[in-house]
Amino acid sequence: MSVSAAVTYPLEGRGLVIHERLLRRFCEQVFTRLGVPPNDAQTATDVLVMADLRGVGSQGVAHLHRYVNGIKRGFIKPVDSSRIERETKTTALVDGGQSLGQVVGHGGADDAASNDDGAGSLRQDDHPAKIADCPPRAGSDP
Repeated sequence: MSVSAAVTYPLEGRGLVIHERLLRRFCEQVFTRLGVPPNDAQTATDVLVMADLRGVGSQGVAHLHRYVNGIKRGFIKPVDSSRIERETKTTALVDGGQSLGQVVGHGGADDAASNDDGAGSLRQDDHPAKIADCPPRAGSDP
């Protein structure tokens, strides 16, 4: 699937165009200033920006304020504290520990992918948004 290198947001009947590189930099800086480790900030940013680039704004950067407020109020933990709660040869139940859903989702997807026919389930994570849009993890073909 082809994606553009800019996102257009509606603004007073016109479109406000923000280039992908600038949008990514902004989101990553917001996350890291809130105490999110750089790699996790990049993961969360990837999910949000890719959703916008693919036209699914309901799962994109518009949610950034939700994460800012959640971290500031202590509802979301900036540092991933997820853990595998139960695991079998083909499944894993991951407790997200109130961490960023995108980060927990990618970790859970990686755990499931480590088993050839694995599946993962998440709980106690914040909104994982549209993690399926970020290959090579969840939602991508091998």
